Amino acid sequence: MLTSPSTFYRGAALIMAADLAATPVSGFNVQLCGDAHLLNFGVFASPERQMLFDLNDFDETLPGPWEWDVKRLAASFEVAGRDLGFAPSDRRDIVMAGVHSYRDAMRRAADMSASRLGTST
Repeated sequence: MLTSPSTFYRGAALIMAADLAATPVSGFNVQLCGDAHLLNFGVFASPERQMLFDLNDFDETLPGPWEWDVKRLAASFEVAGRDLGFAPSDRRDIVMAGVHSYRDAMRRAADMSASRLGTST
């Protein structure tokens, strides 16, 4: 993990979980990815030949506060931006765009019916 800050971050899910355990949460627990960072996402083809953007690594999944995955993902944008030499203002814009995109996607999902989300009732 001494190779780069990004490499360390990718291997530090347990350390971050310990840090996040002391932070405030909403009380809504979900099944977390557990290691939500920039490189654990990718594009996949669905059986219907649709391209989907989603998580691709669940080896550290666990129940926990939904905020932890969002915070870990947002922090990974910052760490990657530093590692790549991005200016502080650019890193902030990237992190904010990421969390705003998450918020907007969750708002859209909240307005959908269960059948639209692909679940059966």
